[in-house]
Amino acid sequence: MLLNVQLPSSVGAGSSVVMNVGSMTNWGLELQATWCDKIGKVNYTVAPNFSLYRNKVTDLGGAESLMGGYLTQTGTNVTRTVVGRSVA
Repeated sequence: MLLNVQLPSSVGAGSSVVMNVGSMTNWGLELQATWCDKIGKVNYTVAPNFSLYRNKVTDLGGAESLMGGYLTQTGTNVTRTVVGRSVA
């Protein structure tokens, strides 16, 4: 996970840098069944798909939570990613 990391003022170049310091676990399942048939001169295929994905934030570079997303007109964050929960 790419996160902004605050730099010490002694560096003298900007206040933060984007680093790969967060981590997460992912798992998922995807199933598809396909049926092909012909009625007269017409061929057809039916292929429904089911998918289930889960993720869990395991580390945010030492931070407990990460605020982000787009800002509303009131200036508040609309997402909050927390260690131990899914990515917001």
